[in-house]
Amino acid sequence: MKDTTEQETYELISEWLDDYHRTNDNNKQAKIKTLIVSRMLPIVKRIARTIARRSYDPIEDMVQAGSIGLLKAIDSYSSELNDNFKIYAGYLIIGEMKHYLRDKLNTIRVPRHIQELSYRINSFISTLTPEELDDLTNDYVAEALHIPAKAVDFAMQADRRKATVSLDDIYCMDDDNLGYEEILTKDNYKEEADLEDTKLILKNVIKKLPEDVKQVIELYYYKDMNQKEIAERMDMTQMQISRRMKKAFYLISEMIKDMGAEAPEKEE
Repeated sequence: MKDTTEQETYELISEWLDDYHRTNDNNKQAKIKTLIVSRMLPIVKRIARTIARRSYDPIEDMVQAGSIGLLKAIDSYSSELNDNFKIYAGYLIIGEMKHYLRDKLNTIRVPRHIQELSYRINSFISTLTPEELDDLTNDYVAEALHIPAKAVDFAMQADRRKATVSLDDIYCMDDDNLGYEEILTKDNYKEEADLEDTKLILKNVIKKLPEDVKQVIELYYYKDMNQKEIAERMDMTQMQISRRMKKAFYLISEMIKDMGAEAPEKEE
């Protein structure tokens, strides 16, 4: 079911991308971008959750960074050079998230005594047997090293944040040292502006959805809830939620296609 839905999504996106690069109509291009973002956002969120679990960084910020990568992918994609938009977009989405992480990591200055404590903790853990590691707790480490449990937790959190740099090796991206804000001001101003316009268009469209699907899509987009969580909140089955989300995506696509040339409503 999941594979079929994703396959259908990329078939639609492929058609939209062809239309996007064939037209010089800015209004039409804005609509197509919104359509692609609305269908790709679940994938961007999935990538963000994967990275955030490793780095303990806010998912919302990761999604924002990944969405900018998606907009860059839409603008620069060429089916003649790369016939797989999923892989191409994924590369840029992860790249923007990595830039964000790198900039965030550069702001972290771990005190020397915490670094030393982290070294002591890791040295102690390295001496434990697999059975002891299975039952390992912060209280156990604290008792063994004669330090407060809170200090163990803090040191481990700091150590985990330092470990996010391993994403550079995992994803084998470019090795520049630009931070997130630097990228936005240097190369991504247009993508950032486009993203804000896209958010406004989506917000206005969601307001017009029928009530039976609007609540589902609002919980999904604005509360960052997955289908299972939404089903529990609304006392429905996950299959019912899946059908409503499919209906919502269809209605969103149709409404965006039918939009006139008016600009999205700005927030007061």
